Amino acid sequence: MIFAQKSRCLLAIIAIYLFCCLPYLYSQKKINTIAIPTKAIGRVDSCGCSIKLRWSLSDPYAWKLANNYGYSIDRYTVLKDGELSSSPSKTKLSTIPIKPKPLKEWETICQTDDNAAIIAQGIYGEDFEISGGSGKFANIINQSNNLTQRFTFSLMAADRSFNAACMAGLGCNDSTVKRGEKYLYKIYPNIPKEKAVCDTALVFIGSDETTLLPKPIDVYAAYGDNSVLLSWDTKVLKSYYSTYLIERSEDGVIFKVLSQLPFSTLNDESGKDSGRAFFTDTIQNNRTFSYRVKGISPFGEYGPPSEVVQGKGKAVLTFVPNINNAKIVNDTTALIGWEFPEEGSALVDHFELNRSANNADNSFVQVIARIDATQREVRFSPLLPANYFTITAVDKNGNKRSSFPYMVQAVDSIPPAVPSGLVAKIDSVGTVSLQWTANKEPDLLGYVILRGNNRMEEPAVINSKPQVQNTFEEKINLNTLNGKIYYSVMALDRRMNQSKVCQPVEVIKPDRVPPSSPILIDSRVSANGKTTLAWINSSSDDVVSHRLYRKTEKDTAWTTVATISDLRITQFEDTLSASEGTLLFYILRAIDRSNNISDPSPVWKVIAHAKQQTGQLKNLRADMDRTNHSITISWKTNSTDIAEYTIYKAKNNEPFSTLQVIPGTQIFYTDNDLTVSNVYRYAVRATLRNGKMGEWKEVKTEY
Repeated sequence: MIFAQKSRCLLAIIAIYLFCCLPYLYSQKKINTIAIPTKAIGRVDSCGCSIKLRWSLSDPYAWKLANNYGYSIDRYTVLKDGELSSSPSKTKLSTIPIKPKPLKEWETICQTDDNAAIIAQGIYGEDFEISGGSGKFANIINQSNNLTQRFTFSLMAADRSFNAACMAGLGCNDSTVKRGEKYLYKIYPNIPKEKAVCDTALVFIGSDETTLLPKPIDVYAAYGDNSVLLSWDTKVLKSYYSTYLIERSEDGVIFKVLSQLPFSTLNDESGKDSGRAFFTDTIQNNRTFSYRVKGISPFGEYGPPSEVVQGKGKAVLTFVPNINNAKIVNDTTALIGWEFPEEGSALVDHFELNRSANNADNSFVQVIARIDATQREVRFSPLLPANYFTITAVDKNGNKRSSFPYMVQAVDSIPPAVPSGLVAKIDSVGTVSLQWTANKEPDLLGYVILRGNNRMEEPAVINSKPQVQNTFEEKINLNTLNGKIYYSVMALDRRMNQSKVCQPVEVIKPDRVPPSSPILIDSRVSANGKTTLAWINSSSDDVVSHRLYRKTEKDTAWTTVATISDLRITQFEDTLSASEGTLLFYILRAIDRSNNISDPSPVWKVIAHAKQQTGQLKNLRADMDRTNHSITISWKTNSTDIAEYTIYKAKNNEPFSTLQVIPGTQIFYTDNDLTVSNVYRYAVRATLRNGKMGEWKEVKTEY
């Protein structure tokens, strides 16, 4: 129900916006001019009795024109007591355009409000020059034109005083609102389109939407030498505050504003909005100072103060030590020497020695905690194969300054330990995964991976450079003859000392290679119509069975006749009792232990009840005519009971397919569909008038 109500409300807003703005958008498209944006915001009074509105144009020239032509505000009542109005009522907040008040009316407010005086000078003053200030923003303003100065400072002042904004025609207080109603305000300048095309601003707000101003968040203070840098988040509160006040306290109780001029992020040095404000204050060292921040809304309202941050300024140690030598005493000991400016010696409380094995960020560990301030050399042991040292000066306030890293290497000819715990896995698609126990040497450079096709051969390196991880993965080709592969690993340190190669691990590859095909070699048909076939088994050594398939010339799919698992059996009797003269086709395939199936054997043809019958063909021949690019097959017969002949054709080693069916009175056929350099095979079979099939006859010729 709530969702439906919100949806209807949104549709109503869109409808009103299109109704209000379509004529304007059409005219804008017509004159092909980019509209100057008009921006507006609204806020409900704390008692819900009125709605304050603020607006402004973003262009100095358009602002000057709007001061002459004024602004209009239309209010549409969209919701009443949570119900969507079927026909939103329209109210004009002012019957005349809203413009800056005449100069005489500014005299009173200018006596008490400096922001009003700035706006009045910007609108009516003869001159508007900025003097003083050396910041980047002040320099830019001084170099800009007079109109931009008037526009910029007038808008800044309007953000700090709502009363002054209303006097300048940039604000309005709608006190005719009612409880439970929600409004859409349409604010637009009355500038003629031939002078400037300006956008329309919309504000959707209800009289019940009273909210408290939030306190500034994420306030941070960095205390330095006689200074403090304050920073706080402005991005989250951008819709609430345009300026801020910074307050300071020396006792943590009574806070005073540092400047009556509110702080604005317009003075940021960066050209981009960082989402944070920064303010620097000068303080005395070793005294506690507390700070808090307050926001000022574009309606001149002051928000609650932020959380308090406090701290002390401390003198910073400006002198830095420098390691200038390191003498190797033996394989495990070094003498580290450094220099430090004499003028800073009185400030130093002690020195600290730090070490890292790889010079990575945040990797340095303190190895000697306190070294006398007068010392400039220290003995350290034990050394790692690679050492990076820094010396840190610590002053009497606890401030620290560290030297640049200095590398010290001991003599190292000891290779890393042989990698251990190597295990390997391989999946069905040939992805090999290796894993082993990581070496403990701190100067380890990485691992070299080796692979061999058999245990006796010299393995080859397969990674182009040593890898740090103690895992490795690669995909291998499974369609090769060798069924096993061997992996091993070798460790390498930063001095290029090599460990011995670990014991190789054997990986058995999944079998993806099908076995060789068996061959059918003989057949015989018994008197009862059963066919016995003989074959030669597949030569592959992993074959577990052979499978016999059969089909007739009318079948499209092969039928499994039998699966023979006993490899000693090389013949099989098919118990099918086919009709006399039926042509049967057989193939045989081998299956290995990985369930790979071989290619089929050459097709073996058998004629059921292969006995002499009528419809026998004689003298089947194929005659080639190279002039007409044709082959004519012909035959003879002594039968008069033939209904038709079926002609079959096969090219090279392809299986036979039906070419043509011709009448029984015709004893020849000419084939014109030929390609040079091919062997063509033809077969002819007669069909008798009683439906029985005659003998199968074949002939072959090369074209």
